[in-house]
Amino acid sequence: MAKNKSLSRQKAEIKALESMVECLTAFAKTKAIIFKKTHELSITTGAEVGLLIFSPSGKPYTYGSPHHFDTIADKFLKWKLNDGKNNYSNIVESNRNKEYELLMVQKEKLEKLLDIIQEIQNRSTGPYSVESCMMNDLNVAVDADGGETSASN
Repeated sequence: MAKNKSLSRQKAEIKALESMVECLTAFAKTKAIIFKKTHELSITTGAEVGLLIFSPSGKPYTYGSPHHFDTIADKFLKWKLNDGKNNYSNIVESNRNKEYELLMVQKEKLEKLLDIIQEIQNRSTGPYSVESCMMNDLNVAVDADGGETSASN
């Protein structure tokens, strides 16, 4: 006797959804299922589970059990940094140094602009209007930063 195909479980074809609405709807439903299964895995096995998902629109969603995701991610990163096979600590330190240098350059530029603004505020009288002083001073600040604008007198 032939088996009725309508009663058996059939394999669904997996393909990209064309409509953004369909895509977001499918993402929301699937995300809920994955989070539920992740929670079940954590509860049944006692494992620490961290999950990070980016939606089609680019929004991050995180889940952590039994701890918050950040705690689990930090634990993972520390484990990776201490792993003798990978040299991630040098890369992290190098990136920190580069970010620090960029922040220091931005800080210096902002301090120069703040000094100029304070100097303008302190000028109460003079042959020039406040607007012309501000423009001349800002042009000088741009020149000091290596810009191509020159101060016009």
